[in-house]
Amino acid sequence: MLVPPSPLYSRMIEGKSSVALPVNSSHINHSTNTVFQRQNIHQGYCLKYVWSGQENYRINGSQHAVKTGQFLVVEHGSACGVEIKADKPVEGFCLYLNTELVRDVWTTLHRKPDHLPEGKDLIALPAFYQSVFQTGHHVLGEKIAQIAGYIKAGKLPAENLTEEIFYELASGLCGLQNEKLQQLSNIPARKKATREELYRRLLLVRDYVHDNAAAELTLAELAHLASLSEFHFLRTFKAVFGESPYRYLLRLRLQQAREQLLSNNLSVSEVAFHCGFKEVQAFSKIFRKMYGVSPSAFRQKLAI
Repeated sequence: MLVPPSPLYSRMIEGKSSVALPVNSSHINHSTNTVFQRQNIHQGYCLKYVWSGQENYRINGSQHAVKTGQFLVVEHGSACGVEIKADKPVEGFCLYLNTELVRDVWTTLHRKPDHLPEGKDLIALPAFYQSVFQTGHHVLGEKIAQIAGYIKAGKLPAENLTEEIFYELASGLCGLQNEKLQQLSNIPARKKATREELYRRLLLVRDYVHDNAAAELTLAELAHLASLSEFHFLRTFKAVFGESPYRYLLRLRLQQAREQLLSNNLSVSEVAFHCGFKEVQAFSKIFRKMYGVSPSAFRQKLAI
C-alpha cells in the first residue's frame, strides 16, 4: 500500500517504524503487527483506531480491548501499555494530537463569542474521559473513518494530510468530551464524586453491551454488572444515554446489521442471527422501521 511521504505520517510494520517523529507532535502512525508489546507515558493526546483484529491496552491500570471499527481515547500524561498477539496481522493507526493544539481548540470552543484574546490566553484542559468508542456514533468517529478510508484505498493525498486535519480531529475530540461532561451532569446525584463513579460504572456496562451485543442480555445482568438495583440502573442509564438499555441495544444491533449487509456476503438470515435477532421476520420489520427499507432492498440499493 503506497502512501505519499509526509512529516505527518509514519508506517510501522512488526514493530519497526519507517520514520522517527518528534514526541508530542501531531501525526499519524499506521501500523500492522502480529506480535507487539510496548509501554510508555503518553506525550500529547492519542486516538487509537483498529480496522482489523484487536489491540489490548492498559491505561493507568484500566484494561481496554479495541476491536475492529473502534477507537480508544488516551489523554496526555497517561501510562499506556499495548499488547498484540494474533495469528493474523492486526492493522490500524494512532492519531497523535499535540497538547498545545488540543488546548488551543478547547479554549476557542469555550470562550464567549465576543471575547477577543490577546496572544495565547489558553484555558486549562480538563481530564478527558479515556474509553473505547464506535466510529459511527459522532463527528470524531466519522472523521477517523474517513482517514481510515483514505489509508485503506492508498489514497491519502499529500494535500489532505495537513495540520487542518489535526485541528478537525481535536475539535471532534473536544466535542466528544463535552458530550461526556453533559452526560455526567445528567446523572441524578448531588456529589460530583458520586456522579463520576456512576458514570464509570455505566461506561463499563456500555462497553460490555458493545462486546456482547448478539447475546441475550437482561436488565438484571446489566444492573448487576453496574452494582446497582435494576430501577436505579435503568433510571441512570436513561439519564445518561437518552434511551433505555433495551432501545440502546436494539439500535446497536441494527447498526451492526447494517454494517454487515454492506461488508460481507452473508444472507439476510445469517446477518440477523449474527446480530442477535432470533427471527428474520422480526429483524426485517425493525430494520425497515429504522432505515425505511428492508434489509434486502438496502443491500441491493447500495450495490447499484
